[in-house]
Amino acid sequence: MTRQQQALLTFIRDHVGKSGFAPSYREMADALGLRSKAGPHRLVIALEKLGHIRRLPNHARSVELIEVEQPDNVVRNLIPVDPVTYQRAVSKAAEAGMTLTDFAATALNSLGARR
Repeated sequence: MTRQQQALLTFIRDHVGKSGFAPSYREMADALGLRSKAGPHRLVIALEKLGHIRRLPNHARSVELIEVEQPDNVVRNLIPVDPVTYQRAVSKAAEAGMTLTDFAATALNSLGARR
């Protein structure tokens, strides 16, 4: 998953959590700092192919989250680190009350925000 895909998925989760419904493509574009709705549309299609969301045809705000928890070893394979660093990340994620997947996504998002 790319950083933009992860950022969009996080935004969609937050928006649905706060408002109870999916954001519009314009809201997605604004959240990602994009000018047009074409960018979020491409990202939504990619997230659907990855199995994170489902689009409902002919409906406004038609993005539906599919919550599939990835095993932590998938994260470990995506972000190669030494065993000590991996165990530290697992501990920090547990302290934060998060899965390692969510903890890694949050860390990557914060790195992107600093640029």
